[in-house]
Amino acid sequence: MSRIHTVFDADTQTQMDIPFTAEEEAERDEQEAQEEIYVIQLAEWQAQKDSLEAKLADDSITFEEMKELMRLRR
Repeated sequence: MSRIHTVFDADTQTQMDIPFTAEEEAERDEQEAQEEIYVIQLAEWQAQKDSLEAKLADDSITFEEMKELMRLRR
């Protein structure tokens, strides 16, 4: 299914669906790919931070890990 822009015409009080151009389709595909990469990176960052927070809570964190946790908290 192709993507569309929905445009409302205030004069006629109607709605029109205009298909994306090939260029707009390609641009949107790239945006979606970048969003997927961002979501994966965010999940990895959160998992690392959670792991270090757990080590901090049970007093098993090393000095190097503490520095990394402080960096991740920014």
